[in-house]
Formats: sequence, C-alpha cells, structure tokens
Amino acid sequence: MIVCNCHGVRDREIDAAIDRGAATLDDLASMCGAGTDCGACIGELEDKLAASVTCAGRGGSHGHDGSGACARAPIALRGRAPSDRPA
Repeated sequence: MIVCNCHGVRDREIDAAIDRGAATLDDLASMCGAGTDCGACIGELEDKLAASVTCAGRGGSHGHDGSGACARAPIALRGRAPSDRPA
C-alpha cells in the first residue's frame, strides 16, 4: 500500500527503513523520502515509528529502560501506544 502519495513510498519501504534503524521522521525522510512534501502521511509515519519502538521482549539489541519502553522511542512517545499519543 502506498503511504506517501507524493513520492510513491510504499509501506514495505517504510518498514524496511525502520528495520534498518530509522527512528525519527527525519530518518525516514532521508532513507526513503516519505513525509518530505505535503505532509499528509506524517500521522501514519509517526504511528509506524511508535509501533516499531514498542518491543514485546525486554533487553532487545537496542536496549530497554526496564519498563518495556524502548530506548529508541522519542521521549514523548516512550511507553505510549500510537492511539494514546497527544494530537
């Protein structure tokens, strides 16, 4: 499915960028171009990033703070589900 219509970036490309270490919107922008034009996809990109930092296990390769929140999460998103984020 295309997530970023302006640049034709598909969800698979975004997931692959996240798997390669993208942890911020800027990372995604530089790795696949998503979110760099009209901004309509920003919400979905933020949801994908937030979901990627909520790890089921403890002590993953990128570290956890002991509460299950991933250290890769932006401070404002740590420990929050995408649906719990402020608007």
